[in-house]
Amino acid sequence: MASEQLILPVETIVPKPNTAVDPVNLSQNDKEITVKGSGFTVVFDKAAGTFSSLEKNGVNMLNKDGGPRLHLWRAPHRNDDMWADRGWVSSGLRELKWTPQSVNVEQVSPSLVKITVTLLGEGKSNFTVNHKAIYSVSGDGTIKSENTFNSSDSKLVVARIGVRMFLNKQFDQASYFGRGPMENYADRKRGFDVGIYKSTVKDQLTPYEKPMDCGNHEDVRWAKVTSESGNGLMAQSDSTLMQVSMLPYSDEEMDKVEYRIDLPQSSATVFCINHLTLGVGTASCGPRPLPQYIVYAAPTTFTYTLKLL
Repeated sequence: MASEQLILPVETIVPKPNTAVDPVNLSQNDKEITVKGSGFTVVFDKAAGTFSSLEKNGVNMLNKDGGPRLHLWRAPHRNDDMWADRGWVSSGLRELKWTPQSVNVEQVSPSLVKITVTLLGEGKSNFTVNHKAIYSVSGDGTIKSENTFNSSDSKLVVARIGVRMFLNKQFDQASYFGRGPMENYADRKRGFDVGIYKSTVKDQLTPYEKPMDCGNHEDVRWAKVTSESGNGLMAQSDSTLMQVSMLPYSDEEMDKVEYRIDLPQSSATVFCINHLTLGVGTASCGPRPLPQYIVYAAPTTFTYTLKLL
């Protein structure tokens, strides 16, 4: 049996922006910036250069150090990724040390606060990354994130260009509008239909005997991570579709064990929101990914929006 999806020749209806947005209150001290709105509070840690709390109805969704952080590597696919993993190791992508270079905040209007941060990430062998993020926090509980990225080695192959978040593990329900239900990547996605899919976060983990990056979904319009009650976080793409994964383990946890029976008890829901993702290829027994599916650490801009649910 064969199937195919077709793009209909119709225009997408763009909803009119909501002009009646509740106001937000801005306060700050030497350590943090706090923005409070109707039913939500977000706290930005100036020393970390990212959010330390995303609170909705009194519940903080983030784990410690869980705010959006630029993420460039993955637990390598055995053995397809080993050619690229050598560069991830030598450049120190696994342990980039982040230092905020500047943090600025502005109350743009009664219902909008804009936080701008520039960060320097330092790896090994003089490899560095520059990341600028502009977070626009609105009174309706949305956070638009505009990102600019460049590195000291624009020819370095990376696993992805995106951000990673660590959420409280009570947010263990995953849903998304993209390609599924099984994992898929840029160079192996045509067999997976675009649709709305739901599962537990645990079931997003592909049960490879050797744990590795998995659960990626391409061409995603939106993705939600929620608790059983429906509270949680939604990520929405802009005009460029995104890739996401929602897993019970981080790349670090998966990479360091040889067998899935040795994985520790899950301590977080790991939410990755990507602009570009390296293809898989067949380097175990054939060629690397084709050129159009290789991602380099070259200057890049991307945007996504978070919605507190």
